[in-house]
Amino acid sequence: MLLLTLDTNLVDPAEIDLLEAKLANVPHEFAFIGVTEREHGFEIGYGGQRVNESMDWGESPWGSVWGGPKSAVFVLDEAVLAPDDASVCRFDVLGDGKDVLQSALDIIGDGSFPQPGHRDELSDGERRQLRDAMIFDAHVRECRHVLVSNDQKAYVNHGKREKLERLGATKIRTTAELIAIADGGTLDELLPSE
Repeated sequence: MLLLTLDTNLVDPAEIDLLEAKLANVPHEFAFIGVTEREHGFEIGYGGQRVNESMDWGESPWGSVWGGPKSAVFVLDEAVLAPDDASVCRFDVLGDGKDVLQSALDIIGDGSFPQPGHRDELSDGERRQLRDAMIFDAHVRECRHVLVSNDQKAYVNHGKREKLERLGATKIRTTAELIAIADGGTLDELLPSE
């Protein structure tokens, strides 16, 4: 089954209906991250599964998944390979040992996002970057296959897509790209390789 996470900019029912039609012949599941509901200010009753975000103090509501430093990268001489079990996400990316959220913030914010301990007064743009990173973090934590987003500034431009895909062992596609892949009959390329 193809597990797709819908970004905040894709909660329009018409957009979801279009994607549903394009993926009708492929077993799939849509999900969105809880932070998306807060950004829109209403509960999303359509659009698939709700995935709780990892708790970020000062940002996340109670009921979020308790997070904390969790490395999803493979650090030489430090990491242990996961067992060969399909229910376990396997990460084989070389990294610096930072957790997924902080690494995603570094990529999405082009290295300018305030470091932990200096985030008491985030600008509106920084708060959006934090939420983008929180969506990516929860998507990776839940071992989902494709993050679908039309936010190219956060997830695609300037090599961000490649860096984030390596970080999370996942795929990132815009709606147009996903539709083109579905029309081409090559959705298998979005599933993780064994």
